[in-house]
Amino acid sequence: MKLINFLDFNPFKNIMEKMKINKDEKIDIEKIKIIERVRIWKQLSSLSGLDIDINETVSSENGFIKYNEFDKLVAYIRDQRYNNDGTFSLRKFHIAYNCETLSDSRKSGDASKFKIVQNKSPEFIINILSSDARTVIKANVKEKLFVCRNCLKALNYKNYSKVKKK
Repeated sequence: MKLINFLDFNPFKNIMEKMKINKDEKIDIEKIKIIERVRIWKQLSSLSGLDIDINETVSSENGFIKYNEFDKLVAYIRDQRYNNDGTFSLRKFHIAYNCETLSDSRKSGDASKFKIVQNKSPEFIINILSSDARTVIKANVKEKLFVCRNCLKALNYKNYSKVKKK
């Protein structure tokens, strides 16, 4: 199969002409990459976060969550549901790539429910859903979440593994 040379394809030339794009203009890939990094950084830095699957993240040298060149990221569940018994408890946020909870989510296919942010505060924007997840009870609520204990254990934060639990 022969590919079309779009620069010789009249409908494409017409579109370029309407958009006032010079046919001799070269695409600067590096500039596009910089623009994409800035876009990702802006989304990561917002309270809303970036919708990416945690399977797309990697571990940094220190065991934190890393996406592209962005390090020390936080994963959390934006859509939080009531429990089947009618009670509600906020889910924790995650900071360690090798956290047992995140590893289990990757294995079970639940990895897409997490949002990734670069958040220095424990406040996150969440949605509170009914237990069947069909009804939004509260949308875009700012809530304080607590760090996952499995993350503290994975990072051995302040010797967490050796400290007696109460």
